Amino acid sequence: MDQPYTNNTAELHKIIEKLRKQIDSLNNREHDFFGNYHHVLSKEKIVAFSWSFDKNQIHWSDCAETVFGLKNTTFGNTKESFLHCIKQEDKASFINKLSECFNKKSVNCESTFRFSKKINSIIWIKASCKIEYNLKGEPKELRGILKDITPIKETEEERYLNNLRYQTLFNYSPVPLWEEEFSELYQYLDELKQNGITNFKDYFNEYPESLALCSQKVKVTDVNLATLKLHDAGSKEELLGNLDKIFTSRSYEVFKDEVIALANGKKEFETEGEIKTLSGVAKQIYLKLSVDYNSLDRAKAMLATIDITDRKKSDAALAESERKFRTSFEASDVGMAIVGNDKKFRSVNSAFCKMMESTSEDLKKINFIDITHPEDIELSKQRYQDCIDNKKAFTIEKRYLTQNRNLKWGLTSVSPIFDSKSKFLYTIVHVQDITDRKFSEEELLKSNKEYEVLAKEYKNQNDELIKAIEIAERSDRLKSEFLQNLSHEIRTPMNAILGFTDFLELESITPIKRKQYINIIKNSGFQLLRIIDDILEISALETKHIKLYESEFNLNNLLTELFTIFQPQAKKQNLSLYLHKDLKDENCLIRSDEVKLKKILINLIENSLKYTNAGSIEIGYHVNENILELYVKDTGIGIDTTRHTQIFERFSQAEGKISNKQGGLGLGLSIVKENVKLLNGEIKLISKIDEGSKFIIRLKNCFIPNQGNYIKPGEHEYSWNILIAEDEEINYLYFKSLMEEIAPECHLEHAKNGIEAIEIFKQKEFKLVFMDIKMPEMNGYEASMEIKKINPEQNIIAQTAYSTSEDKIKARLAGCSDFISKPISMKTMQKILAKHLIS
Repeated sequence: MDQPYTNNTAELHKIIEKLRKQIDSLNNREHDFFGNYHHVLSKEKIVAFSWSFDKNQIHWSDCAETVFGLKNTTFGNTKESFLHCIKQEDKASFINKLSECFNKKSVNCESTFRFSKKINSIIWIKASCKIEYNLKGEPKELRGILKDITPIKETEEERYLNNLRYQTLFNYSPVPLWEEEFSELYQYLDELKQNGITNFKDYFNEYPESLALCSQKVKVTDVNLATLKLHDAGSKEELLGNLDKIFTSRSYEVFKDEVIALANGKKEFETEGEIKTLSGVAKQIYLKLSVDYNSLDRAKAMLATIDITDRKKSDAALAESERKFRTSFEASDVGMAIVGNDKKFRSVNSAFCKMMESTSEDLKKINFIDITHPEDIELSKQRYQDCIDNKKAFTIEKRYLTQNRNLKWGLTSVSPIFDSKSKFLYTIVHVQDITDRKFSEEELLKSNKEYEVLAKEYKNQNDELIKAIEIAERSDRLKSEFLQNLSHEIRTPMNAILGFTDFLELESITPIKRKQYINIIKNSGFQLLRIIDDILEISALETKHIKLYESEFNLNNLLTELFTIFQPQAKKQNLSLYLHKDLKDENCLIRSDEVKLKKILINLIENSLKYTNAGSIEIGYHVNENILELYVKDTGIGIDTTRHTQIFERFSQAEGKISNKQGGLGLGLSIVKENVKLLNGEIKLISKIDEGSKFIIRLKNCFIPNQGNYIKPGEHEYSWNILIAEDEEINYLYFKSLMEEIAPECHLEHAKNGIEAIEIFKQKEFKLVFMDIKMPEMNGYEASMEIKKINPEQNIIAQTAYSTSEDKIKARLAGCSDFISKPISMKTMQKILAKHLIS
């Protein structure tokens, strides 16, 4: 018995050893499989695995880390660790799929799921497996691969989203859309072409049944909600089942034109047509067809049908309204005209032509300004622009000059017309002839005795008027000299005007271009002549051809002249212009080139006016021993300190942006510098950005000896100090001139506003204070009360342009001792001084 047992044991060991070798062989084959195909698996993003159900162990290929960016331990080697990596929503379907395969004893099994957890983004996985069963039919082992199919899933999702977006845009588009299939239609048209048909219009006219067949070849694949609404259809099925009800006879004509266009190779077609709703209501539509005939012989078409019924009705109503307007326009016995935004006549009625002694054709060649009396042009332009800006009609009595140069008075009403977006279109003008009435009024005025009464009243002011005339004449002489210095600004601009005037006569040019041409006409003449003069002068300075012509002249008179010239321009720009003089008129004779010095100061003042938007400009001089320091100071934009040297170079300006805005070649300051050199002087600039600029010119040894030039006002002992509070510089100069004639022994101090008057009053004693009532920052009433607080005994004379009883009472209440009205005569000033200085 022992021997058989031993034999059986040995045999068993042999069998076990044989099985062990088979297992080792299988393990080696598995290792070879995972190893040999590592590169291929990794490249294709595939992970191989084997799952032993008996041992609950999972072996992964070495490429798992490369494919999924994970360490092998991430998946783990057990069922639980592997399932833990699958996205929670997909676990049940994966397990159910395995269970289904096990139950059916399926050998092959496939499942799709997502990995998550430690993976940064979702990875879609497709598992392809083979199941091995034991002799009992129980699953023994699962071998297979996991493949990354994320790109495929993303493509499918993108395709789904694209289709969803298209369907959303199509279904909810506000435009009625038809999606149609034209493949069979194209095939039929190709057959006709092969049979020799070339003229499809004649063919369809001769064989209408062929056109009917074409309509059957068109397949409607879809319509959107807007289409259902257009045709009063409750559903797509209802509409597509009753297509014959929505077409009219005109619809078939449009369809014929559409088919002919497609037969002739066109891919797009648009026209206006007519359809009906399912309830039989006719509608006017605009339709546009686009066809995509691709390489697969598939012809997809998109048809848009837009309801234009209301627009057509509006067009008809507009045409009727236009007809009625034209009828009343032509029948009116009052002159009527339609004037475009270029002020040219677009249309005139017969009454207007009769009044202007012209024809409709001739009037359309000119504009409204051309027939306006020259003296009424500016007012007409201003009222016309206000009418457009404020969108408000206006009425005005104005004069016209007819084609025969006869004067006509017209009661003119102008009404601006704007579109729905508030864009100005044109004006409607009514002109009633009131010439006879105006001439009658003029005759009545001439014979009215009230003029004699007015003449007597004006006679009492004759002395003041004579003085005003003399001042005006002096101002006119100064103005003439000023115009000579600025002749380059006002020489005839005919070069540009003649060139672009021809263009303005063309009816074809646009309003924008017309406006550009007008601006060119206005600006080019001024700019060109200024450039020429500057270039000529700088060229002469460079070649040393300019000579000095020295003479003796009064410096105060020169500065006063420049002040008078530039005061109107400064006032127009809302700027204050101040003048400072260190010396009295009898002590300020200098020897120099008066013309050059004047040109230097003009350039500097013009420069300040150009670059000063608010504040003030001051011109004047100081005397420092034997050196004359002239200056021009402003509160303008200022100049960067890094450009103080460059600013005097030729063709240079402070900043490129400012240059573009203000214009000019940048020669002004260069000319100033060269002229200062000619005068053996120096020029200096003190300026910072946004802090204004001060140009200082130093001239040596230019004073005439034995004048007492270097004794400044205030160094003599004067009898009386008088404070003049006056914000208008021209008024102060007149005041100063009066005092020099009447009381030259008095020393004047000038305050430009109430606050400055109080500050100056605190510094010294004054015999008299002349207080202007209307001043900036603090008015005269307030300043007088403050001065009275400082010195209750101070004599204050109120001065104002108004002289009502109420004004005098206010002045007394403010503490003023007396009251004078502007304009102040010499006789009035003598009385005031005698009353308050001598007494």
